[in-house]
Parts: sequence; structure tokens; C-alpha cells
Amino acid sequence: RNFFFFFECGEIRCGENIAYVAVGIIFRERDDGNLELLLTQEAKRRCLGKWYIPAGRVEPGETILDGVIREVLEETGYKCEPEELLSVEVQGSGWYRFSFYCNVIGGERKVIADNESLGANWFSIDEIKAKKIDLRASDFLKIIEKAMEYRQKRKQFANNLSRFLPIPI
Repeated sequence: RNFFFFFECGEIRCGENIAYVAVGIIFRERDDGNLELLLTQEAKRRCLGKWYIPAGRVEPGETILDGVIREVLEETGYKCEPEELLSVEVQGSGWYRFSFYCNVIGGERKVIADNESLGANWFSIDEIKAKKIDLRASDFLKIIEKAMEYRQKRKQFANNLSRFLPIPI
């Protein structure tokens, strides 16, 4: 893992008043070249049945990278490998969302419901942007744009692309 030391250090602690949220953005390319995004169907009562990106709170003692890997597995059934940090969002002084571009490295799509999610599925970017599916929220659309930009640059520059975003931490 070639991420900033920040994500591997033991300095991050999850408290009752602070939430570190880990997000996994995962695409797959269809035979026609169009992209699909992996979404999870919510099991929480307040948003039951709605679709959202795989995301959740980092647990105490867990690194942010381990949190995104766990959340993606629990909510979608896929094992993933985070490739790049796409964004860090902050709300107030107690909510931090870390969104990663991830790749599937194993597992199978979740189809059996549990308390984490009702299942997972792949949707075209056009369907998602047009809100043809029942989304929990559309706040992740800007992250999807960043992920698609990153994917395009990665293809364009292959091994010459820096592994880090120039963000101060």
C-alpha cells in the first residue's frame, strides 16, 4: 500500500463524537465500453431499499484503509483493494469522509440480505445520474465524477501517474 503515512499511523482514533467514514468507489467496464458502478441496497430502516455507494464508519482501532475494505466486503460481497484516495470531505468538526477508488480482487456479489445491506448490484453511470434508481442521496455524484476523471487519467498516463493527490493532511 503506497498511501500517505496518515492512513497507516496509529494516530487516528474513533471517538463517540467523531465519525470517520470510508467509501469504496468501484467501477466495471461493460462489453460496450460503458462503465457501471457498484451500489449497495440499504438495510437501515430510515433508508430501507434505497441504493448508495458502499460506505460506513471506520471502527475503533481500524485504519481507514481497513475500514473501506471491510465495508465493501460487508455491503457488497466483494473483496477490494483501494488504489487511490479520491477525496476527503469534512462537515463540522466531527465528520470526515474518505473516498477511495477501489478494484475488485475477489468475492461474489452479495445477494442475501443481512443487517449490513439487502444486496449489491451494478448500475450504469447514466442510470445513476438520471436518478432512474431510488438513491438514498445524490451527494456521491461529485465523487463519481472525480473517480471517472482519475480512471481516464490512469488509462492515459498508465505508470507515469502519481499515486497521490496533492492534498495537505
